[in-house]
Amino acid sequence: MRITKRPEERRAELVAAARLLFDRKGVDKTRVSDIVKHVGVAQGVFYYYFPSKSDIVAEVVRLVSSETRANAE
Repeated sequence: MRITKRPEERRAELVAAARLLFDRKGVDKTRVSDIVKHVGVAQGVFYYYFPSKSDIVAEVVRLVSSETRANAE
């Protein structure tokens, strides 16, 4: 069964999954296929939101940096 979600919700799911997997396995050992499997979507969905793995890595870094700054204040 296909589940349709709002684009910002699906993108957030991908970022959250990437963050979790990067933490568990490391960035180098996490593959795009691991991220989409964790979310339960086709690999094409990933590439709809992120042109490459490095783009989601950059997004996770931005998110963690933003949280770190917020916690420091």
